[in-house]
This record gives sequence, structure tokens and C-alpha cells, in this order.
Amino acid sequence: MMVELLSGFLPWSDFHHDSITEVRAMKEHIRTNEGVNLMFQFCPKVEFRRLLKYLDGLKFNSQPDYTFIAELIQLAMKNNGVKMDEPFDWEE
Repeated sequence: MMVELLSGFLPWSDFHHDSITEVRAMKEHIRTNEGVNLMFQFCPKVEFRRLLKYLDGLKFNSQPDYTFIAELIQLAMKNNGVKMDEPFDWEE
């Protein structure tokens, strides 16, 4: 969701929802270097790669460490000069 918010799209957005095979192939491609560069071209790459690696390591029934995720997002904001009190683009 954050990638879509920051970049305005997801690489598999144009696929039909019933095209599970195409969406799966695109999500697998995202795990390659070329795919990561495409996916995170408008995002903080270092932190988002780390987040993707963490999420990929979770099991289906794992409880995500939301504190870790929030801290990683806050680190991405800090490293990219984003302040929590700044208005969103659509609020300006």
C-alpha cells in the first residue's frame, strides 16, 4: 500500500484480478534486482528492500512485528527528510 501511495501504482495494477498467474509472475519478478528497482523507483529503496525481505520471511500464520515495521518506516522518513507534521501533497 505504501509503494502505491508513494509511486501512484503497483507494477501489477494493470492486470485483471482474475489473472492470478500474471500477478504471481510479476510479484516473483519484484524479488529480482530489476524488479526491485522497478517496484521501489519512487520509494526509499534501502528501507523498503529491508521491509520486503522481512515480510517475505514471515510464515502464513506469523504475527508481524508491527513495531519493527513502524520503526523502519520512520527511519525511511528520517533518511529522506520527511517530517510527520508536513501536510500530504493533496492537502497543500
